Amino acid sequence: MKRFLKTAIAMLALTGAFFALTACNKVTDVSVATNPQLVFVQGNPIDLSLGTLSVTDKETTKEIAMDAKGVKVSGYNANQLGSQEITISYEGKSTKLTVEVVPR
Repeated sequence: MKRFLKTAIAMLALTGAFFALTACNKVTDVSVATNPQLVFVQGNPIDLSLGTLSVTDKETTKEIAMDAKGVKVSGYNANQLGSQEITISYEGKSTKLTVEVVPR
């Protein structure tokens, strides 16, 4: 029984430490650091690979590529001409960017 209690207490302590560490690094802000390509030809997919995001948590700010794992883009329609406001999201935070779709 003592062994079980020690194991249970150790597991609770590890779980608590895990949640404390992940809460400390929670993203608090995302913004555009470097603009990607902003003009696209009608029918072509969006390519944000040249852009970077500034990602801030409680302790640090770092830059990540806009095409990095976990970055999501919404609001782009390759067939709709003109200006489009897209949303770029990362770990629950988002920022907006305006792109232009031009005719072929």
